[in-house]
Amino acid sequence: MLLAVSVFGCVDTISKILVAHYPAPYIVWMRSVLQTVLMVALFAPRMGLRLVRSSRPGLQILRGVVLNASAVVFVVSLGRMPIAEAASIMFLAPVIVALAAGPLLGERLHPRTWIALGCGFSGVLLIIKPGSAVFTWVALLPLVCAFSVAALPTQPLHAALLAALGVLSAVGHFLLIKAHDLAPASTLAPFSYVQLLMVLAMGWLMFGELPDGLAFAGMALVAAAGLTVILLNRPRGTD
Repeated sequence: MLLAVSVFGCVDTISKILVAHYPAPYIVWMRSVLQTVLMVALFAPRMGLRLVRSSRPGLQILRGVVLNASAVVFVVSLGRMPIAEAASIMFLAPVIVALAAGPLLGERLHPRTWIALGCGFSGVLLIIKPGSAVFTWVALLPLVCAFSVAALPTQPLHAALLAALGVLSAVGHFLLIKAHDLAPASTLAPFSYVQLLMVLAMGWLMFGELPDGLAFAGMALVAAAGLTVILLNRPRGTD
């Protein structure tokens, strides 16, 4: 799981580099095509048609559509705001899932979960700073992502980055799926927040981006809220 989220941090960094030169839908399309080709080349010889057979094809297609739509929205945001802040807003997802679990799944929220929800939302407000000059519509894109072209590379470096993007995406998703095959989701979920540290470091090293004090406080609140929701909803007896 730690390897997977570290790889995804690299994927986010490469995407931020490329979105300055190519449209976000093109980057996501290339990433999806390349990782699909790689996975087919690796697994089709021994799995055959089992590789594309699904017991829930409708749900699988819907997941693919939502995943790619959210990826496009997130890559667009990377081109217009610091990588660490965009990733932090996206990590509000566990809080949103907990909030939706009531009306959609009939689950009763723990009182402390409501406190975590409030902290998470407060953290996002600190990051996007409504009413300040920093706040623009772009800051809402990773939040949309949490809820849910005709161009070719003209430089060898860009081609190499696109290839790396596809390979790393395939490796990251494989590691993520393998981790969930070996351990419960409730055990793995807290480790996903290591990705925040990864993108914070990459944003500083690659782009010289460091969030200000309020943004750091907001990131800490979002992470704390997400971890609290995850830990409160872990099944009893889970180590």
